[in-house]
Amino acid sequence: MKDLDKHDSRPGYYYVVPTRGSDWEVWMWTGHRWYEPGEADEKNRPYWSYRVPQPPHPDVGIVEAKVAQLELLQARLIAHGSKLWQLPFSYTGIVAVSASLFETTTTSLQGYYVFYALGIGGLIVIYCMIGAYEGYSRTVTFMRTVETELGLQPSATNKPSHSVPYFLLAGAATLATFCLGYLG
Repeated sequence: MKDLDKHDSRPGYYYVVPTRGSDWEVWMWTGHRWYEPGEADEKNRPYWSYRVPQPPHPDVGIVEAKVAQLELLQARLIAHGSKLWQLPFSYTGIVAVSASLFETTTTSLQGYYVFYALGIGGLIVIYCMIGAYEGYSRTVTFMRTVETELGLQPSATNKPSHSVPYFLLAGAATLATFCLGYLG
C-alpha cells in the first residue's frame, strides 16, 4: 500500500500504521522523509497513512511555554526592582562612610579628589538606575501581555511614584558629594 494519500503529499502530521496489524501512531512527513514527532531518526515507509486534520494538541505546548515565560519574567522583575532600591542605598552608605572618615582622620589625599570621584560614581549609579527602571517597565509590559494571553487578570503594575524616592536619594547623595568636593 502507498505511504501517502494520492491527493495530499504535503508535509505535515499523518496517522500511520507502521506495519500491517500494528496500532496506529502519529508521524510527521517532511515531504521527503518520515519521522516520529520529537525524534531525529528517520522512519521506514509506513504500511498506511492518512493526513491529520490538525496537529495533535497544539495548545498544550503553548500554554506550558507561556507559563515558563511568565516565571522568567517574574524573576527578571525581581532583579530589576532590587537594583532600583539597592543601588541608591549602597551609594549613600559609601558617601556617608567616606565623609565621616575624612572628617575624623588626616590624610595626604586631598578630600576634594575623593568626593569628586564619588560624585562621578553617583552619576554612574543614577545612569544604572535609569537602565534598571527601563528594564522594570519593559518587563511589566511583557508580563501583562503574557498574563492576558493566559486568560489571567493582569496584576503587574509599574507606578513611577514608587521609584521616585530612590532617584531622589541617589541624586541628593550625588549632589552632596560634589558639594563636599567643592568645600573640601
